[in-house]
Amino acid sequence: MAALKIAHIAVAVSDIAETRSRLEKIFGTDFSSPQDVDTQGVKSAFLNLGGAEIELVEGTTEHSPTMPLLPNPIRSFIARHGQGLHHICLRTGDLDGELDRLSRDGIHPLPSGISRNAESQRVVFLDPQQTANVLIELVEDVP
Repeated sequence: MAALKIAHIAVAVSDIAETRSRLEKIFGTDFSSPQDVDTQGVKSAFLNLGGAEIELVEGTTEHSPTMPLLPNPIRSFIARHGQGLHHICLRTGDLDGELDRLSRDGIHPLPSGISRNAESQRVVFLDPQQTANVLIELVEDVP
């Protein structure tokens, strides 16, 4: 199995437009236009840094789209921790194979399971209790 590579580092923000404007001045380049990701209840924008990206992510719904009895995970994160680093996303060519490999090592996805991102790629978040309290997203990068 090929080594995983960083796809993006996500930062949870309360106001994507304000944060985007501030960070564009710092990085000297533009983020992509924000896109709604209804399946995850967020709006996101990306800044390419030569192989990896920074993602700004803002919660857009009150509740989680995949688990409606729970609050929106981004809004909940910001309420508990404030704005800041939310997760690291790793790229894989075989999401099912990676999940099988990780499962054999006792690392499992969150109950929300596999969903799709703004580019319709399959994504899944791993349980941070099993990853040193780092939220890790896997994205299937199929050519």
